[in-house]
Amino acid sequence: MREPVCALFNVAVNQIARRLMPKGWDVAEDAPDNYDALVRHYNATGRILVWSGASDKTQFADPATNHAFRAWHDYRHITQGADFSREGETLTYEMQRADLAKWFGMHHPFSKWRHYCQRLLRIEVIGQLDYADTHGGAFPVDQWKFTKAELMK
Repeated sequence: MREPVCALFNVAVNQIARRLMPKGWDVAEDAPDNYDALVRHYNATGRILVWSGASDKTQFADPATNHAFRAWHDYRHITQGADFSREGETLTYEMQRADLAKWFGMHHPFSKWRHYCQRLLRIEVIGQLDYADTHGGAFPVDQWKFTKAELMK
């Protein structure tokens, strides 16, 4: 079993997701795959529904944390009115980046890790989007290895 790339980032993801969505989120094999469907589901249920697939080789090394990340990410798509275009993904990333800055406030005992976790966030959102743009829309199969390689750049 792999270890997460950064256990503290896993903690941040889970805590931020729970803070923003105290009633939780749902996970299924059949989840919204476009912005309009995401918003319709949220408006109808008050919950985010995230895809369960491709969660075994992520930087989190834990499917439940990957699901929490997806829920947090999709929640920010909704709150920002940001579709799944590059512009929408960038806006969503920026809001998540602000969430991390708030979570790692100046008095947080691990505030010195904020920039590292924000770098991991950038790799997870923008880095994978860049990869998909150059690989015919396909995302990295082994996202854990992808993240480790991106950190070496």
